[in-house]
Amino acid sequence: MIVDITETAVALTEPDDCGRFHVRVPAGLPVEMLDALLASAGAGQRTGTEQVAVSITWLRSSADDVASDWADRFDKMLAFAGTKGWLTDDGAAVYGHITHN
Repeated sequence: MIVDITETAVALTEPDDCGRFHVRVPAGLPVEMLDALLASAGAGQRTGTEQVAVSITWLRSSADDVASDWADRFDKMLAFAGTKGWLTDDGAAVYGHITHN
C-alpha cells in the first residue's frame, strides 16, 4: 500500500498490498506543497521530515478494487502497526515513512 503524492494530487496505489506501507513523494517537492496537498485531500499531515500521519478513514475510503478480505487484512496491518508504535495516540492515523521518487 503506497500513498502516492504528485505535485497535484494524493492517491492510494496498490491498496490490496497490506504487507507494506509508505508515502512516496517527488524529490524536490517543497514541504509547504506537501502539507497543502495532504490537507486538501484530507489524507493526513506531515509529522516531521521523514513521516506522515495518514488518516485511517482516508485510507479506507481510498481503497478501491481490493479483494473481499481486504478489511480484515487492513485491520491486521493496523493492529501490527499499533504494536510498533506506528499509530497516532488517538488511533486515527498510521505513520508512513516518506520515500522519494
